Amino acid sequence: DHGEMLGEHALVQKSVFYEGAVRIPLIVHYPRRFRPGTTDALVELHDLTPTILELAGIDPLPTCEGRSLVPL
Repeated sequence: DHGEMLGEHALVQKSVFYEGAVRIPLIVHYPRRFRPGTTDALVELHDLTPTILELAGIDPLPTCEGRSLVPL
């Protein structure tokens, strides 16, 4: 989980759009496909489903709202 603010700005919950609540690292490890690197792209959990489906060679779901992270 993430974004609990941990007292930053005197807050302890996920109720604001501050850095501590939204700029959370995501680590993806797939050494056969990707070289190590970083990006500052803004991604969401919604993006993981189309990413995993693309890596598995499966067409995205028609109702899927996310975008694959593979191009990143």
